[in-house]
Amino acid sequence: MYNCTVYDAFTGISPFEKLGIIKFLESYSQTPKEIIQQSVDYAVKDCPSFGGYILSVNLEKDPIAVAVINKTGIPGLPSKNILVQFCIERDWRNAEFFEFFFGKLLELTNQELSIQIETEHPYFNLLTQVGFVPQSIEMTYSEEAAQKMAPKKEAIKTEVAPIQRKKSKKRKRAKLRVAV
Repeated sequence: MYNCTVYDAFTGISPFEKLGIIKFLESYSQTPKEIIQQSVDYAVKDCPSFGGYILSVNLEKDPIAVAVINKTGIPGLPSKNILVQFCIERDWRNAEFFEFFFGKLLELTNQELSIQIETEHPYFNLLTQVGFVPQSIEMTYSEEAAQKMAPKKEAIKTEVAPIQRKKSKKRKRAKLRVAV
């Protein structure tokens, strides 16, 4: 069967293992090597961070799937962990393995896991089948888009609802007395 290895700040990761993880992610991803390196360093706390996890699923000694999860460290967020990188070898991209792999990730994070992914991503439907639910839309500023909209700004009339504030009772301010 599969051999699963979890790396984190407590277990550590050797430079050789780290290089193998980065090379695997780089070979199956379009993410720049520097970003992959940073996310791996963040997960195992090789840089100031809240840490995270790296899950490597191997068949014999060769990795067939790798995921990098970073902890957010922000209380109150719906998810305490963000899946920032994951890749599955082409021969293993099927629903059965996908369910096994994400089952391990959810088990590792106590089902507190989120991922930012495009709706056109090939894994989008599989993620919804595993139980992930799209909740919000991410908006990223683009100077190019802003420049295209500049002539249209005057034509667009947008109504923004005013913020409703509760009326507060006026408090009496206590005077500070200092004994000298």
